[in-house]
Order: sequence, then structure tokens, then C-alpha cells
Amino acid sequence: MRFQNLSEKLNESQVGAKAFHLSRMIQLGVSVPEGFVVATQGKPPNVNSMDAFKTELLKRASEIRSDRLMIRSSAVGEDSGDASFAGQLDSFSVNNTPDEILQGFFRCLESLNGKRAEVYGQKSGRKLDRMGVIVQRMISPDYAGVLFTRSPLNPKEALLEFVDGHAEKLVSGQVTPVSVSFTWGQVPKGLPFDPTSLFEQAQKIQENSTSPQDIEWTVVNQKASLVQARPITSILEDRNWSNTNVNENYPDRLTPFLASLARESYYHYFKNLAIQLGGYDSILETELRSIIGTWGWKMYYNMTSIHQILAQSPFAGLFRKSFDDFVGYTKDSPSIGVRLQGIRKKLGFALNLLFQFVRLPARVAWIEKEVQAHSQAVDQARDLKSLSKAYHQFLNLRFNEWHRASFADLFAMITHGILGKICSMADPQKASGLQNQLIQSIPGLVSNQPIFEIHRLASLIQEDQGAGSTFVGDAENAISWMHENPESEITQAFERYLLNWGFRCSGELTLTTPNYIDDPRLLVQVLQSYLKSSPRDPESLFLKKSREQKDILQKTREKLGFPWATILSLTVQATAYSISCRERVRLKQAQMYHSAKRILKALGQKLATQGKLEKVDDIFFLEYPEVSRIFSGEELDSSLVQALVQSRRKSFDQAKPAPDEFSTRLGEFKNDPIPSLTKPSTTLTADGNLHGLSACGGIVEGTIRVLESIHEIPRIQKGDILVTKQTDPGWICAFPVISGLIVERGGMLSHGAIVAREFGIPAVVAVDQATSILKDGSKVRLDAYQGRIECLN
Repeated sequence: MRFQNLSEKLNESQVGAKAFHLSRMIQLGVSVPEGFVVATQGKPPNVNSMDAFKTELLKRASEIRSDRLMIRSSAVGEDSGDASFAGQLDSFSVNNTPDEILQGFFRCLESLNGKRAEVYGQKSGRKLDRMGVIVQRMISPDYAGVLFTRSPLNPKEALLEFVDGHAEKLVSGQVTPVSVSFTWGQVPKGLPFDPTSLFEQAQKIQENSTSPQDIEWTVVNQKASLVQARPITSILEDRNWSNTNVNENYPDRLTPFLASLARESYYHYFKNLAIQLGGYDSILETELRSIIGTWGWKMYYNMTSIHQILAQSPFAGLFRKSFDDFVGYTKDSPSIGVRLQGIRKKLGFALNLLFQFVRLPARVAWIEKEVQAHSQAVDQARDLKSLSKAYHQFLNLRFNEWHRASFADLFAMITHGILGKICSMADPQKASGLQNQLIQSIPGLVSNQPIFEIHRLASLIQEDQGAGSTFVGDAENAISWMHENPESEITQAFERYLLNWGFRCSGELTLTTPNYIDDPRLLVQVLQSYLKSSPRDPESLFLKKSREQKDILQKTREKLGFPWATILSLTVQATAYSISCRERVRLKQAQMYHSAKRILKALGQKLATQGKLEKVDDIFFLEYPEVSRIFSGEELDSSLVQALVQSRRKSFDQAKPAPDEFSTRLGEFKNDPIPSLTKPSTTLTADGNLHGLSACGGIVEGTIRVLESIHEIPRIQKGDILVTKQTDPGWICAFPVISGLIVERGGMLSHGAIVAREFGIPAVVAVDQATSILKDGSKVRLDAYQGRIECLN
């Protein structure tokens, strides 16, 4: 058996969680009664070493300056995050005399194999087999109690319970404690003692923990000491859900195939990224598995899980704020324990990030090469064997290799967040607008190319009188004309656009939404809108905004002076490059999903021909592992498969929409309508204006055009202000026509925000209920500098 002082750094697997937590508390500077722990194997020492053991035990106990001692259990597995074993093992208060110390020690050790611990272990699925025994100075407190850093009754509050004297009266239920709920930062009034030192120490513990804490404490002469801290193992915890930003990738309902694919993809995306950064911990598995969810077959972020994962980073505060800005999440969430780490770990993490940033070009190039190779493999796939190979290549890319692409997201988020802090130094009042201006007109941004190409194609059509008259009429006539004129420059440019950008369309990841390749008439409709409105030349607009960006950067550098001017320039370059890389991998993601759609449709066609599916698109109502089973040749009952598809189709067709943001509680089912976290008037201010986040500055007055789909683009007139729920890459075709943009969802790095900045279109995002409050055809004044929309009629 090994003796160690609680002030030493202890190994939890040897001395148990309770002793480990006490040691950790002392390392944090928390006041803990002095004492030591004895690491045992769950049984007394053998006969040969018993005398020596007793001598050492009594010697150490005599060094504790107290007439009374506490002898406490600290079994390995006790006070863990999934089972506390509270009250199942015995502790004893004894006089500091040899007989009572020895008797208390061995009785405590014997409780490891007691009936209470055995029954609790059976129910919790945990068994204790090793144990540390703690010997501590016993305090005779004025007050004692428990502090829950997050209340089991209300997760947005903390809960304090206490009694006069020893806490044993509270634990045993002998008396009803005084209970006080409070919010961190506000000291409750009317307490018989000053809780300041208690709260300060409790916050230290919470800040260095990954879950809410149950803290036992005492107060003597207004001084608080903590005697135990453990994770709260049973708490009805709110889970905050939001479809912000995720709507950009998945604007429509997800079929069962896509829902199962997305759930697994996000799990691997975050897990592999954490592994690469050296921040993965098995305790995060639950959160990683619940990063996304579906309601009404639409996808939502579990913001609680994401914030919990981000809390493990040495730069948790920056990461959380950057992520929320990244996706446009503006709601308050309960505070989550942040694992604070020392300067060495922070430095190591920062150096690893720098190393990963240097590798970013190679990672992005690898993704581009592999996705292109996969697309070519799908082009050549003719039989089930080659389709199966291409399908599983797609799954491998999406699950196991996409962490390479995830670094583009990560660095776009981080550099954008750092740039925001520097802009706050340069101009605290207009930091957001300055930040947007400094990252407008990014050279070589792949997202701009489709706009440039469509404008060139529209110009070609305008220059050809015969083709121009054909394109003005029915889209089918334009398609027929191109079939009849395959050598025409217009036809060849149209075909090139379909080849290079045809999969880049609204709903490009949903698999079931037709893109321009599936239905070229949709592209003709976009061209018709250009021909009708004669939009501004996007390339000229880009060059103009590029010159403006350079002027603003130079003025900001002069304002900051050395060394911040240099740091600003480097940060702007890093942010622009990261965003550019992010847009490149998003393009390849769209291409990869288009290839996956082709594979699934080919398989669906074969199964429908064989009578195993009723319709070709029934294949989208199977989950991705079920499709793998079909490809593997596993025996499947076609009648059962069809029944499964019909059941899922019925659920899909009858699904009711959920609010954009809401909360649920662990272990509860939501069969009734889910209460929204937002109210219809959330963005309305006292003066009747709407507010959101400025994505690109500018002031413009115009006519509101509320669109649900990009396929309604023919309704847009030149100079209209577009209002929609979210924008994905398919919406960029409308940007040269509009004079302003208002979006319900999305963040500063959403696709719409990025492209709006490229062309200087005043844009405001995260405007709750915008499509409901703003009426089609009404007039507004959009002040995107302030994120304000004023209704003019």
C-alpha cells in the first residue's frame, strides 16, 4: 500500500476519483482540509507487512493537527461522470487516537465489498474493485452544504443548499436545508455568511472541469473550505438546437439516406479534427455522436454538444465566439465548464495549429485531386461491382479523409475571429464593418467564377440576335436551339458551364434536388433573368471592391502603427487564404455529392427494374449502411425493404416543421410541437425596425423580393432587395441583379455573406423572421453598416 499527501499530484487509477479531485483542487489553489490517501487493492495488507503499515498510518495521522479526523472512501470509479456511488461506501469521523484510526480505516475498506455498493453496482452496471482511503482533518463548521454549479432544477442557474453545523444532517435528510438559486455573477442576499470565497473557489473548479459539479463545502469564521467535488451524474440538461448555417448546406428536408450520412459525417468530421489537433478525449464520444439531429426531417446543430467540445480547447473562449460568428448563432447558452490549461499546453497547441496551417495547401490539393478522380471513376462505372467500389470510395472520403478539408473551415473560423479582435483595437465602434471590408474581393475566390461565367454567357446570347430571341421565350425552346446548333459558341459555353459548375446549385448536397446538370432548363431560367435585367458586370464590380479593400487596409495600418500594422496585414492574408481554401473544398464537396447521387440513381434504377424497389428514388429512403448491404450482395427480403421505404416515405411526407431554434432535455421525447426559443418579434426594435448581423456594409433603398427558392429568380427585378431564409452557392446567380440582401439564417462566413462582400452588396444576415415580417413588394431602407432594416411603407 502506498501513502501520498493530498497536496501531491495523484493518479486517479490508483487512489480513486475523490482523492484525485481533492488533489486537483489543491493544485488550483482551493482550500482543502489537510490529509493523505492510502492506495489499496481493495483489501488489507498481508500479515507480513501489517505492523509496518499500521505504524506508517498512525505516524501520518499524528502529523495532522486536529483532535478529530475524517476517514473517507475513494474507490476507483466512485464519483465518476457516469456513477457517483454517493452514500454506498462508508466514511467515519474518529478521534485522533490509534484505536479509532485503525478501526475506522479497516471498516471503511470493508465497505468496498458491502451490500449497498454491490446493489448500486448492479443497477449502474459498474463494479468497484480498488480503493483509496483518505484521512483528513475534520472541520467543525458554522455552516456546511452543497453547491451545484448548474442547478438540476434550472440549468441556467446554480443551486446552494446548506444547514447549520455539519453537512451530515443534510445528506442524511435529518433536516430541511436552506435552498438558494442564483445566477453566476450575482451574490444572493440574506445569507448568514459571506459566500464570496466559496463562489470564487467553486468557479475555479468549474472552469477546469468539463461538466457541471456537485461541490461539498464548509464555512468556519466566514472562511470556506471545500471537501469534495464530483460531476453531477443525473441532471436534466437543456440541449439547444439550431439550424443556423446548416440550412446553407441542407435547405430542404433530408431523406433517410442523407440523414444517416450527415450524422456519421459530422461525427467523423469533428472527431478526426480533434485527433489531428491532439485534443481528442474519449469522454467526448457522447457529444460527438450528438452533434447533429433531425426534426421534421430537417437538420439541426446541437449547439450544446458543439460548445462542450470546443470547451476542451486551450483557446476555448476564442473558439466558441468564432464558431458562433462563423455559423451566425446569436442566442445565449448556459455557461459550460472550460478546461483551462497551462501556458505550455497553449503554446504547444498554437504551434500545432501553425504546423497544420502550413500543411493546408497540400490538404486542399489532395481533396481536389481525390474528388476529381472519384468523379471520373463514377463516369466509367457501368456494373454493380464498379458502382459499389465508387460508393464505398465516397464513404471513405466523406468519413475518413474529410478532416483534410475540415482544416479549411477551422482556419477560416480562427483567422476571422482574430481579425475581428484586431479590428476592435483599430475601431471599437465599427469593428464588424471594418472586418468585412478587409476580407472583401478575395483574389481567385472560386465562388466568383460561376457568376463571371454566367455573365459572359448572357453577354454572348445578347450579341447573337437569333439566339437572343430564342432564349427570351420558353426554356425548352432554348434547349432545342442548342441541340440544333452544337457548334455554336453559345452552346459550347453552356456545355462548359454544366461540366464545370452544373452541380453547383441550390440544395447541392440534398441529393434529391435537381441541379443544372439534371435539368438544364433551370440554367436557362437564370440566363433569362440576366437578359431581362441587364445586371452590372460582376468582374468590374470585383475590381472596384478590390481597390477599395486595399485603401481601407492601408488606412487601418496607419492607424494601428507598428507592430500591429504588420500583424493586421498577415492576419488579413491568412483570413483571405483560409476562406479561399474553404470555398475550394466546398466546391469539391458539391461535386462529390453529385457523384454520389449518380451512383444511387444508377443502383435505384437497377433495383426498380428488378422489381425490388417500386421507384428509382426509393433508394434515398434507405440509410447508407443498408445501401452497403445491397451492394455487398447480402440477402434482403424485397417486400420488407419496400415496406420500410413506404413507412419512411409516410413519415417524411407527414413531417411537421420545427422552429429554427429550440431546446430539448436529455431522455425526453418531443411528440408535441416544439417550443421555439425565438419569438416572432425577436428582431423588431422599439422603433419598428429589424436588426441582424452586418455581413457587408452599405445603405440602399429598394423593393423587397421574398423568395423561397432560387428557381424563383425570374421574379427579381434589377435593384430589388432579396429576402430569403438562407443562401447556398446556388443563390450566387442572383447577386449581380440585386441591390441588397437580407437573410434569416447564416453567419459572417456563410456563402451568401462571402459573395456579397465580393461585389459590395449591402447584406444583413441572422434576421429572425425576416421572410414573415417583410412583405413582398414593400419598400425598405437597408442600412447594412448598422445591420438595420427600416420599413418605408
